[in-house]
Order: sequence, then structure tokens, then C-alpha cells
Amino acid sequence: MIDYRIEYEISAILILVILMVYFLVKPRRFSKQLNLFIFYCVAVFFINITDIATVVLGWHHAVVPLWLLYGTNALYLCLGFMLPCLLAHYVFVAVGKKRNLPYLMYVPALIGILSILIINPFTGFFMSFSADGSYIRGPFNALELIVGIIYLGISLGYVLRNRQSIARETYYTILAAILINVILGGIQAFMPAYLLTGFGGALTVAVIYLSVQSYNDQVDSLTGLPSVEAFYLDVCRLLYKKDNDPLCIIVMDIQRFSTINMLLGWKKGNDFLIRIGQLIQQKIDLEWGTYARMESDHFVICVPLRRLEENKEQILNNPDLGGSKAFPIVLTYGVYVIDDPNLPVALMCDRALLALNTVKQNYIGRMGWYTAEMGERQLAEQKILTEMASALSKEEFIIQLQPVFDIEKNCLASAEALVRWHHPVEGLIPPNDFIPLFEKNGFIRLLDHYTFNASCAILADWRNRGLPMVPISVNLSQVSFYNVNLGKEMKETLTRYDIPQEFIHIEVTESAYMEEPKKMMATIKELQADGFIILLDDFGSGYSSLNVLKDIPVDILKIDLEFLRGFEENDKAEKILSAVIHMAQALGLPMVVEGIDSEGQLAFLKSRGCEFGQGYYYAKPLSVIDFEGMLQLHHCSYSQSEERIPK
Repeated sequence: MIDYRIEYEISAILILVILMVYFLVKPRRFSKQLNLFIFYCVAVFFINITDIATVVLGWHHAVVPLWLLYGTNALYLCLGFMLPCLLAHYVFVAVGKKRNLPYLMYVPALIGILSILIINPFTGFFMSFSADGSYIRGPFNALELIVGIIYLGISLGYVLRNRQSIARETYYTILAAILINVILGGIQAFMPAYLLTGFGGALTVAVIYLSVQSYNDQVDSLTGLPSVEAFYLDVCRLLYKKDNDPLCIIVMDIQRFSTINMLLGWKKGNDFLIRIGQLIQQKIDLEWGTYARMESDHFVICVPLRRLEENKEQILNNPDLGGSKAFPIVLTYGVYVIDDPNLPVALMCDRALLALNTVKQNYIGRMGWYTAEMGERQLAEQKILTEMASALSKEEFIIQLQPVFDIEKNCLASAEALVRWHHPVEGLIPPNDFIPLFEKNGFIRLLDHYTFNASCAILADWRNRGLPMVPISVNLSQVSFYNVNLGKEMKETLTRYDIPQEFIHIEVTESAYMEEPKKMMATIKELQADGFIILLDDFGSGYSSLNVLKDIPVDILKIDLEFLRGFEENDKAEKILSAVIHMAQALGLPMVVEGIDSEGQLAFLKSRGCEFGQGYYYAKPLSVIDFEGMLQLHHCSYSQSEERIPK
């Protein structure tokens, strides 16, 4: 008589209970496998219960009816045939190729179950109990082993055949589950005292559950799409296949998504994201592509380039995403064709993002393609951002001064401070290459502070050396105007250098004012109350110039001839310019006209009574030393009664 060991079955039940409790506390996403997984867990739970019950009842066979002992054991044996069948079913569904097993694959399990339920009661061939309750072993274990080998072999073959299209976590999970059942099933067959069938099932449940838990850490909780980390692995898998078709990375986002969230609510915004995720899953087969949600409204896809080209028109003709006429859901796309499979996938996505940024807010050309020039520009910008802080501390930023002339007197009346970056290796870096980047990351505020301090230092040096002093205007970015202590800090700097406030003018652009008019208005009024002269720069370049002029308290108006270029030959442009000059005069605002580069332009402005001019006709931006030479020769000597620039 065999002395059966039930400690493994008890351990299996404990494992299952712990996992079930954990699942209830922290449920995981099993998607289409959930019901099957629960069914498998229940089967494993009851096979352990019936196995323990059979052993315990056998210990007390003297008082236990034989039919109960036989029935409990028969149920255990039937469940033993079902487990490998259910595991094979789970494998087929998890791989994703088929929803169910082919019907013929149920035959081995049915044969085993019918043998126990129909044939065995009459023949006792597979197993039976003697009158004293002793268990008489038949060839049941051999039959169970054969059925298990059939299902595990089919599962293993199916997984290996489709390994290229299976997520890595799923692939190794299934292999581990098969290995557990093979090893423990073999031990059970040759060492029947160790009841390991149910224990193997519990370990299989644990492996699957922990794998799903790990996998769900790589799944977006809102859309159910894989996370970016999982996407990186899947792209590597697709590249490993080395098909002839080149692959491409596509990053897509929703135009004006923040506005949609603000007006329709975040729940509606989430509905749109879920809908996009569903469409992506419907359209892309994981055998030849992959996808993920990156962040917010950004999605990323990797597909063969051929499939993108074949479906380009369909993609750009927006699918139904649940929008409306008032709020249409418009998608934009950035595409990077993978030309170097050895690049990190994260860098491939960055390149697609670069392409996406070129078509944002573009409702006509909504698909941008990455080019090598984009990459070169990004590297240059990254180099600038990396070196900006050290450049400031090393004083690589230099101040140039562009003269502003009194048109009527033809003398130097003031200057505009312009910052330039003199790189020790690259030479002089144009401001358009770094100013926009600094405005985006906020570094412009430090640069504004540096420029203001440098301008005060220049004025102090002129005073100490007995040179003529003219006002210097300093451009302040929108970011600097958000500083609530701006006026206080500037006054402290002026006090430190002992510079009268009338010698420092502050320039603010019309576009900066239009973005945050209330904040800008409050700061400008505070600066004016502190005695600073305010210039409105680039007047006329925006869309609400008259409103700005009506609302903003400015002392001097600056207009750039660039937006009226060619006014000498254009009658309308000439009339517009004359009207602007006349309007400024009617408002009592002195005007500085920038961009003067010809004598004809100067003559026209002088005939219209324009006060001040600036441009290449007079001088390009000069070094401080060169400006000082011009200053000594051409500075204006106003009497108090004819002083034309407000102080």
C-alpha cells in the first residue's frame, strides 16, 4: 500500500488562495484570456481538493462508503485529463492566432474522461478499490501521461512555430508552464506517492499570473495598448525577422487635444484616446507590426513601409473617432523610415517626433517625414542647450549695440543692446539659432538678466571715462515679465552701477503682450511707475496691433520696415506707413523705424516727420568699442527744451 504525501497539494491550495486574494485586491488585465484563466484556476483548485479528499477518505475507508471514495477519485482523474487540455487552450488563445482549439484536439481529453466515467465502472481496468478500501492501481497514470504529452507537445510545437509573432513575456511564460508540467507529470508517473499533478497546476497558475502582472506593468491602463518599453522590445523583434520590406516608425497625435480636454472635459478626451487605441488594434496585426501609447495623446506604430504607402490616403482621411463638426478629431503623423536598424528604438521614435513637429497645427499636410537635415538641426540645438549654462558663466555672450539716429538732426540718439554668442569653436552663433530655444526652456530669463547687467556696466564705464551717454534699450522676453520681482531687481542693478533710470529703456514685443496681456499689463505699469521707459517693439507685425496700442501703456513705438518692404514702389504700403506715423504723432508717441537700409527710405520717413531711425543705412550692430567711436563723433547734444527721447 502506497503512503501518499499530500503536503504538495496543501501547498498548491495555499498558493492558489494567495493568488486569488491578490487578484481581488489588485486585479490585472488578462484581456481575452481572463475567463479561460479563471476556469483553469478553478480546475486546479478542485483537482487538489479532490486529490486530498481521496487520500483522506482512503485513510478512513472503514467508515466511508465505497461509492464516495470511488466517485471522489474519479472526479480527480477526470480533472487530471482536463488540465493539459485547458492549458493547451490557453496557449492557443494567448498566442493570438486562434480563439479556440480545433475540435479534434478535445478528443484525447474526452477519451480519458469517458474511460473513467463509462468504461472503468464496469471493468475496473484503469483503477478500482478493494472491499477494504485499498486503492488498486491500473494503467491510469500511463494514460494520463500520454494525454498530457499529447497536449503539451501540441502546445510546444504551436508556440515554437509562432515564436516570431509572440511577445517575449508570453513566449517564455508558456515555455515555463510546459516545462513545469512535463517535469512534475513525469515524477508523478514514476513516483505516485508524490501527488504533484495539482501542485504543477498551481505553479502554472502562479507563473502565468506573475507574467501577466509583469506584462501589465508594460500596458497602458487607459487604452490597453502596450507601453513604450514593450514597444521597444517588439520593434527589435520585427527588425530581427529581417524581411525585405523596410520598417517605419509612425508617431501620431491629436491636434488641439488640450483644447478638446478643456472644452469637452477629460472624460471625453479619454474616450477619444480609447477609440484611437481600438482602431490601432483592429488595423495592425502583431505578426507584421506593433504599437503603443507613448504619453498623453501621442501614439506610436511600427509597420512595414509598404503598408503605410498602400494605406496613406485612408489614414489621412480621418477615420470616425467620435468627433463632431464643432470639434473634429484631426490626427497628425510623423514618419521615420528605419534606415539604420542598429539605432536605439527610442532614438527612432525621437526622429519620428521631429517629423511630427513639422506638421503640427497644419490641417493640410498632416504627415511629416524625417530627413537627415532634421537630425542635424536637432544635434545642433542639443549642443546649444548643453553648452548654454557654461557659455553664460564663461561670458561667451557678448553685447553689440546698434545705433538709433535722430532723423532730423542726423545724430546718434540711443542704442539697442543685442546679445550675440561668440562660441570658442563655432565662432559667432546667430541669435535666431539660440534665442527661440532659450525661450522654450526658460534660460532666456538668465540671458535677459545678463544683458541688462552688461548694458548697465557699459553705461557706467562711459560715465567713468567721461564719454557721452545715450540711452540703451534692452529687449526683455515674455518669461522675464512673469518675474514678480522684475522691477525691484532692475532698480537694484541700476543702484549698484549708479545709473539714472532714464538711460535704460525696456523693449517689449507685441506678440509677447498678446499671449498674456493681463500679466504683461500689470508688470509694464509697475515698471513705468518705477520710472522706466517702455518701447513697443515690432508694432504692426501681429494681428491685433491697434488693440495693443490702445491698451498697453507705452512711451515709444518701434516699427520694422520689413513687413512693409518695398513700400517705395507700393502705393498701399506707403499709405499704411504714413498712416501709422501720423497715428503715433497724434498719440504723442515718438517713433523708431527699424530696417532702414537706403537713402530713399530715409528721405520718405523724414518727409513724414518720423523722429528716429535704425538700420544698416546708419550702421550694423557694432561692438562696444566701435560704437564708442561713433558715439564720440555723432552723439546728439540736445538742449532740455528740444530733447526728443522721453526720460
